[in-house]
Amino acid sequence: MNDSEFLMHVYRYAEVLKGDALTDDERNIVVGEFNDLKGDAHSRALQAVRKALGIEHQLEELRKSANLDNTQRLLIDLQNAAAKWQASKK
Repeated sequence: MNDSEFLMHVYRYAEVLKGDALTDDERNIVVGEFNDLKGDAHSRALQAVRKALGIEHQLEELRKSANLDNTQRLLIDLQNAAAKWQASKK
């Protein structure tokens, strides 16, 4: 999986959490944070999205919302994409 395909998964997840399209600034924060973080691609992506959206403490409310099924599906998609992207970097 190439970088742009992986980023599309990350952005799609972030947009569902936000409930709207990401701004260019938010996209830049996601990429910058992702590149600065350590760990596996999935964890880095989640942390970068949380930082870009400023939702570190709001995730518990989201888990209880009606968007749970869609968010869970996208989270699984993101996890799979992260694994493929990370494997392609070896």
